[in-house]
Amino acid sequence: MSNSECGEIDVEVDRVRKSRGTSAELKLQLANLRSTLPDIAIFVFEGDDDKAVYSQWIRRIREEMKYEIFVCGGKKQIRNMKIILSRDLGGLKNNVHFFVDRDYDDLEAFPNNENVYMTDQYSIENYLVSESVLEEILKVEFPFNGKPELRFAILKLFHNSYGDFLRETKEVNRRIFYARRLGIELPDRIPVRVGHLAKITFSSCEPSGRSSTELIPFDMDTNEQVISALNDIFDKLDGAKRYRGKFAMLFFKRWLEILVSEYNTNSTGLFSEISSEMRPRSNEFTLGNFASKSSIPPEFHDLIATF
Repeated sequence: MSNSECGEIDVEVDRVRKSRGTSAELKLQLANLRSTLPDIAIFVFEGDDDKAVYSQWIRRIREEMKYEIFVCGGKKQIRNMKIILSRDLGGLKNNVHFFVDRDYDDLEAFPNNENVYMTDQYSIENYLVSESVLEEILKVEFPFNGKPELRFAILKLFHNSYGDFLRETKEVNRRIFYARRLGIELPDRIPVRVGHLAKITFSSCEPSGRSSTELIPFDMDTNEQVISALNDIFDKLDGAKRYRGKFAMLFFKRWLEILVSEYNTNSTGLFSEISSEMRPRSNEFTLGNFASKSSIPPEFHDLIATF
């Protein structure tokens, strides 16, 4: 193969790589899907995590419902795809429905709200990290059924630890809120390790030792009046519902790991009266597992029930 031919191949490979996830490529994928399934409803999700949760909720609402899942790769990609479909005159947007997290920017820059479902809370993860979901886990995944007093004691420990975690991550969330509202990009800078956010224990959380500006670094040249207005909005948010859901999920999975460890070792003496061969495993605690035990958002239930 000549050098020129190799160069042409390299250029083509680079072009294909750069086109992945673009609106044009996503539109082509959607068109191919529609040509195969011309009449079925297509549900467009941000990512695979959304797929795991929404599919559980849909099954619980309408087990017989037929639909096809299309994963876009993020809210920005969904927004761009909706824009490009709004300009399509071939009917490609028909019976295509978009599902997005509220985040801190709601539906900003979306061309319209037609066929768009947005979570009322920050993201789908916020619906899963709750005392009601934990109580179902304690009944089903642990041998704590028939032992309400023990469950109540564990739920209180969770309540205290999660409350501490929300307080410890308030300023990190505030920084993310600033960035979203001011249009500041944060590529690959949001923490993905729970230890960077807080030190979690069975009954409390302690500071991680990292500041919010260290965890969410960016320069902000904004007048005090704007910052004051943003703070007024942020300080009214319910942390459990409106702080970053992926942080909440990091906490929940880590806390459940600690619970499993405490149950297996009984280092606290909390489980002294439990005699069971049942051995819960942390890897069984998945988004799908949580979604099967969570309350379904009423507005989502009403939407799916009308299809």
